Amino acid sequence: MNNIKNIFSLFFTLFLVSILTISCRRDLDVKNTTGRLSLSADTLVFDTLFTTYNSPTARLYVRNRTNGRLDIDFMGIENTNTDFSLIIDGIKSNQVKNYSLSAGDSLLIFASYRAKTQTVQNYLAEELITFKVNGHVQQVVMKCFSVNGVMLYKSLPSSNYIMQDTAYIIRDTLSVGVGQTLTITNKARLYFDNGAAILVRGTLKVQGTKEHPITFQGVRLDDKYKARAGQWSGIYFFTTAKDNDVHYAEIKNGYYGLYVAYPQADNNVKLVVSHTKIHDMVIAGLTGAETKIYAYNTLIYDCGQSAVQMLSGGTYQYDYCTFYGDASKYTHDRPTFIALDYFGDPRNPITTGALNLIMRNTIVHGNGKPEDEFFIGLVTDLPFGYNITHCLLKTKNLANQDFISNPSHNNIINQNPEFESTTDKKFVVRESSPAKNQALPISGITLDIEDNARSAVSPTIGAYE
Repeated sequence: MNNIKNIFSLFFTLFLVSILTISCRRDLDVKNTTGRLSLSADTLVFDTLFTTYNSPTARLYVRNRTNGRLDIDFMGIENTNTDFSLIIDGIKSNQVKNYSLSAGDSLLIFASYRAKTQTVQNYLAEELITFKVNGHVQQVVMKCFSVNGVMLYKSLPSSNYIMQDTAYIIRDTLSVGVGQTLTITNKARLYFDNGAAILVRGTLKVQGTKEHPITFQGVRLDDKYKARAGQWSGIYFFTTAKDNDVHYAEIKNGYYGLYVAYPQADNNVKLVVSHTKIHDMVIAGLTGAETKIYAYNTLIYDCGQSAVQMLSGGTYQYDYCTFYGDASKYTHDRPTFIALDYFGDPRNPITTGALNLIMRNTIVHGNGKPEDEFFIGLVTDLPFGYNITHCLLKTKNLANQDFISNPSHNNIINQNPEFESTTDKKFVVRESSPAKNQALPISGITLDIEDNARSAVSPTIGAYE
């Protein structure tokens, strides 16, 4: 008898629950004839984008916060000739009609943009996502600034090609062939697709100005990519490259900044760099292998391995440069500045060559694991030519070497250069810095990296006066 009572009680309880559940569902399904949708944003702003490139995807949450069902007569983009695209609640369509959203329920809209055609250089694309519910019209604005760039890949359009006045997008690789010259000047900006590179077998001339430096960077323009390394490959100079210059430029976001291999046929300087900033590279900002490079008024920082590396000898000169390694951003477990007379394993090198190094008025520092941010590795009996003077260097193993520590060289060893802020990338030294007014005046270099006048009597060590 008790079992029958228990069974009856259980069935009665289940019956009440089912009635209440049905009642609740009916309440949720009752149409709300006056309510509106709750939207997570009134504007979706996309980062600046190049024509024919897909934008990052933006999300819009659509919620029903009323106590009844909302019947959405229309939601989407009314303009059928648009470059914006939507995915509405999993449906890849710019328009959805007669959609019911239960009380407390929500849906998600993914929005993206791709400019398919463009007749003007740069323009702001705008579009509306429209919702029509209960006679109300609700709208969300979408905005994307689109930039039209000249697409280049494989080979130059002509043997003496000039880039100027606009954006250039490098797809894959762009080759400057033997006997060809690529001149980049007058407000040109270069953007590189993933893995893209410039391969120089002829001549590269980069001629920016203080007001309009030539920029080399990845094609992604959204904020999170501005200082992210590894977005493109680099600029490489091969055996036949000659008479290359890079003046007033900013090179960032790649694997290598400038990579120069082998000497020029006439034994002249193969690459001259000045008034240039190179940063956020996976490997190194400036690499030389058995070659001849001259850099002055140059800043290189935040590279995954080294700011500067010289391999298998060569001849290198650095005047008024600043090289800095930051372990807070990258692993940075190698010295900021490396000069070697070999390439490969020092016990069994692949190649070797005589090393000649001139450094004047240059800062080499960092906060990484190595106590030697300045390192010279010599494993051969080949002559080592050097003139390292009036520099501020962080080094432990070389601190007592005569070519650095001799008082006649006037080098400052293992002292803090006192930059204004390495976090904010401000590499001007403070008035109290040991580098302040301690440089050797160099004939012909009267301005610093920002074209500020250098003292004719007691200039400051580093790229900035």
